[in-house]
Amino acid sequence: MSERPRARRVVYAVAVLATSVSLLLRLSFLGFPVNTVPFIAFFPGIILGTSLGGWRSGLVATLLVAAAANDFLIEPRDSFGIHGAADCYAVALFVLTGVFISGPCESLRRSHRRIPASERRHAVTLASLGDAVIATDHQARVTFLNPVAVRQAADKLSGMVAEFSSGACDFPLTASDPMERVHCHIARRPVPTAERRKEATWPRLGNPSRYWVHGRPATILLVAVLGMALLWAGCWAESARAQDIIAPIELAVTEGTDLRFARLASGDGSLPAGVTCIVQDDQGFIWFGTENGLRRYDGYGFREFRNDPNNPDSLSGSQVYSLFKDRSGKLWIGSDQFLDRYDPVTERFSHFPSDPDRFEGPVFQMREDADGTIWLATDHGLNRFHPATRETVRYRYQADNPAGLSSDLVRCTFEDKGGTFWVATMEALEVFDRRTGVVTRRIPLHLKHRSLLSLAEDHRGTLWIASENGLAAVDRAKNQLVYWPLAGSAPNNQTSSAVFTIHEDADGTLWLGTAQGLYKLHRDRRRCVRYRNDPSNLHSLSHDTIWCLREDAEGNIWAGTYGAGVNRFTRRPSPFQNHRHEPGKPRSLDRDWVTSVFLDSRGILWVGNVGALNRIDRKTGEFTFFRAAGGPGDLSNPAVRAIEEDRKGYLWFGTWGGGLNRFDRQTGRFKVYSHQKKRARQPE
Repeated sequence: MSERPRARRVVYAVAVLATSVSLLLRLSFLGFPVNTVPFIAFFPGIILGTSLGGWRSGLVATLLVAAAANDFLIEPRDSFGIHGAADCYAVALFVLTGVFISGPCESLRRSHRRIPASERRHAVTLASLGDAVIATDHQARVTFLNPVAVRQAADKLSGMVAEFSSGACDFPLTASDPMERVHCHIARRPVPTAERRKEATWPRLGNPSRYWVHGRPATILLVAVLGMALLWAGCWAESARAQDIIAPIELAVTEGTDLRFARLASGDGSLPAGVTCIVQDDQGFIWFGTENGLRRYDGYGFREFRNDPNNPDSLSGSQVYSLFKDRSGKLWIGSDQFLDRYDPVTERFSHFPSDPDRFEGPVFQMREDADGTIWLATDHGLNRFHPATRETVRYRYQADNPAGLSSDLVRCTFEDKGGTFWVATMEALEVFDRRTGVVTRRIPLHLKHRSLLSLAEDHRGTLWIASENGLAAVDRAKNQLVYWPLAGSAPNNQTSSAVFTIHEDADGTLWLGTAQGLYKLHRDRRRCVRYRNDPSNLHSLSHDTIWCLREDAEGNIWAGTYGAGVNRFTRRPSPFQNHRHEPGKPRSLDRDWVTSVFLDSRGILWVGNVGALNRIDRKTGEFTFFRAAGGPGDLSNPAVRAIEEDRKGYLWFGTWGGGLNRFDRQTGRFKVYSHQKKRARQPE
C-alpha cells in the first residue's frame, strides 16, 4: 500500500473522529442555555482535526459538523432542511469560521514540521566548521558539540571515563561514543539509551522542552480535551445559574402606589367595558378589540368599527377575540366565527369566512412566523394560512396519532429566539415541527376551563406561560413547567393563581395581568409589586381583572380590563408623590382642598387646608394634624394661606381671619398675633 492513500485515509479518519467526539460532547449540552449557540462546542474539534490531520481534515470536519448540527440541533431536528433565515446565517458563519480556523492551524502545523529540518541543517553546518563549536540553551546547558569540540573535550576529560564507568551516570556508557559521554558530563544528565537514540538521532538546537509542548500530537490532543472540558464545565455553570433563576419560589408581593393610571372610561359608551386585545398600527393608532366591536383611539377620541349588514366592507363580527398587525402593516381581526383583514390605506375589510373543510373560528390568537406564514389558534385545531395565496392547512387532534396535537382547543402559538415553534392547547404545551406537522415535545397542562393562555420569552431566553394554573417557566432540560406562586390576598384568603396575560417591557420587567390586579415582576425576578383598584383613588386601576397588555412605541403600557375599559400608564414611576384625603386612612390629608404648602429646614412638609394644618414627616410617613381647638397655645384658624420660617427656626402661619400664628417647635405651642380695633374714647 502506497504512503499517499494511507495518509489520506488517516486525514479523513481524524476528521470523522474529531466530529464524533465534538458531537457527543455537544449533545450532552441539550437543554442548557448554550443551545442558543448550536456550534459553540464544535470549534475545539475542528482545531484538533486540523492540528492532527492538516487543513484537509479541518475542512472535512467543518462540513461534517455543519451537517450534524443541522440534523441534530437545529429545528426541525432529524432533518437537513433549514427554515429560518437566522439558522441559515448561523450555518454559513460557522463554515466560514471553520475555514478561517483551519488556515492558521495548518500554518502552525507546517512550521512545527519545518523546525527539525532546519535544526538538522544548522547542525550539519556547525559540524563542518574547523573550530570547536559548543551550543547551549537559555539555561546554559550544553545542547550541541561539533566533532572538533568533542575531540578537544575528550582529551581534557579522558581521566573522567572511570567515573562514568563506575556508575556516576544512570545508564551504562559505551567507549565507541565519546560524544555522548562528554555531552552527558557537561549537561549533567544521564547518557541516552538505545531507545532514546531512536527518538532523536540528530542533536537539536535550543530548548528541547518546547518540542514536547508544541510538536507532539498527544499534547495537542490533551489541550483540545482540556478545552472541551472547560467548555463543558462553563456550560454546566451557566445551566446551574439559569436553573437558579427559574427555581420555584414564593414571591413576597408588596402593594404598589407609585404608578398613576390614566383611565379611558367606558361609561360614556365610546368604549365597551370588556377589552380583550390591544395592538398599535404603523400610523400610531391604538386599536382595541372589545365585546362589542372594534375601536381605534387617536389620542383624543375613539372611532368605532362594527358590523353593518348593509356594508360588505364592514367588520364581519361583533365580539373581537384577537388582533394582529402583520409585516405589511395590515390589521387582522378575529371575531366570532370570522377572520377579517383591515387595509389602513383603503379603510376596508377583507373577509375570510369559516369553512368546515379548512378553517373555523373563532380565532383566539394570531402570529406570523419568520417565513411570513400566519398561524391561527382556534377551537377547531391549528391553522396555517398563507395570505398571498389564501391557502389554508389545518392540523387537528387525532386519537390514533401520538405525534399529533393533544387537543383541538388551541389557545396560542409562539416562535422563540431559536426558531422553535410552540403550540399551547388546553391539554399541553407542545413543540410543533412546521415542516412535517409533527409534535416533537410535549409538556402536560390539563387546563379545566377554556381560559386565556399567553406565551412570552424574556431577555434571558426563559420561556414563560400564563394560564389559569398561574405563572410558570418552561424548563427545557427537564421538559417540565416550574410554577411561580404569587402570594397575595384573594377570595377566601387563597393565593391568586390565574394569569391571563404576560408582557416583558424594554427594561426587562415582566408585567402580569391577573384576576387580582396587575403584577410587576422586576428584572431580577426576586421582587414583585401588585397594583389594584382603589375606589377612593381615581389614579389607580379601574378594575382588578386584566385581560390584555400592550406596550406602545413611546413606552406606555395599555391594560385592558374585564369590566372597566382601558388603563394607560408609564412603566417608570412618576417623580411626583400624590397626597390626598383617603377616608379611613390616618396617613392622608385631612381635606383635599389645599391652600398652602411649605417644606421647612428639617424636611417636614406643612400643608394647609380648610379643616386642619397638616404636618407630614416624609421619612416616617407620619401625619400630624393641628386644629383650631380654641384653647391657649392652639392654632387660631386652620385655613392657613401662607407659611414661612425665620432664622431662629420659628414657623409663621398666615390664616384666613385668624391672624398670624407663630409656632415654637420646642414647646409645640402657637402664639397668635391678631388685629385689634381701637375703641373710641367716650366723651367726658
